[in-house]
Amino acid sequence: MTVVTKRYRISTKGERMAGQDGNSNEPLNALDLYSRDNQSPLRLIAGTTFGLLMLVMALVTVALAGCEPLRVFSSDWAREHTTRWLYDRHIFTVYVCIFAAWWLVYLGTRRNRQPGAEQAYKRVRTLRRLLGYCSEQWGASGNMSEGRLDQMEESYRNKAQSSMTTIAIMIAVSSLELQHVSEQLEPLFKTGIMMNWEVAILMLSLIFAMVSFIGYIISADSLDVIFNRFIDNDARHRITRYYYQSTINTRYAALISLITSFILLVAYYSPLAGAGAIGLFLVIGYTHWFPDFADKPVSLIRRMVVSSGKTVLVLFPLMPVLLEWGG
Repeated sequence: MTVVTKRYRISTKGERMAGQDGNSNEPLNALDLYSRDNQSPLRLIAGTTFGLLMLVMALVTVALAGCEPLRVFSSDWAREHTTRWLYDRHIFTVYVCIFAAWWLVYLGTRRNRQPGAEQAYKRVRTLRRLLGYCSEQWGASGNMSEGRLDQMEESYRNKAQSSMTTIAIMIAVSSLELQHVSEQLEPLFKTGIMMNWEVAILMLSLIFAMVSFIGYIISADSLDVIFNRFIDNDARHRITRYYYQSTINTRYAALISLITSFILLVAYYSPLAGAGAIGLFLVIGYTHWFPDFADKPVSLIRRMVVSSGKTVLVLFPLMPVLLEWGG
């Protein structure tokens, strides 16, 4: 059983894992336990991406034989104008599936503090799981003393104050995104254009921008609750923690929606540019959302393979430009 103290002792399974390294008698701290009890997310992201691609193919097949609006949209998607045309949108679809798989894996792997309550596929190295092991703000407060709770609430207020400044900037960005997408959609609706690639991409971008705007508004209001004066200590402890932790998933939803809206807006002008934006996001954001603190040497060959993979991920959508394909 895992005991949450200043130093985390490993569970029975963790002891077996540590014993393989010859350190079964040494207690592991929280960061070491996180590093040893997690697996790389790349394989799970790849498998999820494949599943999403199969789902997309099934939906297109059903749409082509189903209702008229979806058949019109699917025909617009699948008709063969040029090799370049097909490459642009199909590659963007593949990158969207990778992007969706990235977030499905990330959001599905927060640490469960009850021993033995986690499936193996959830024990993946993510920032959420790292904070579940190492951050007191994400943990339970039942074993904390009154003085420690006061210190935690002060940290909540300090972090909430800085977060509200960031959220204010994000609200402004999402409102600008809403305005720009609406301006692009307005002439399309006035001309009575049926559902096609451009309209669908812009409508999805608008929806995600709205979700982002609403999510940041709710987060700002929830964090504002923390700065109230409460009538007793118990109310202050419980309400402060509740409204701080309740913004975590809301801010994730707002951030993901804002990034998605931006990518879709870029894809409206150029699907390959949208795929390139996803590639850059994955390369730049991987070490942030999937941190690895395992103290292990990395060979030169492995570093070269990783660097080559990142380069291919970013440059692959630009192949038509590099090869000078015709329209």
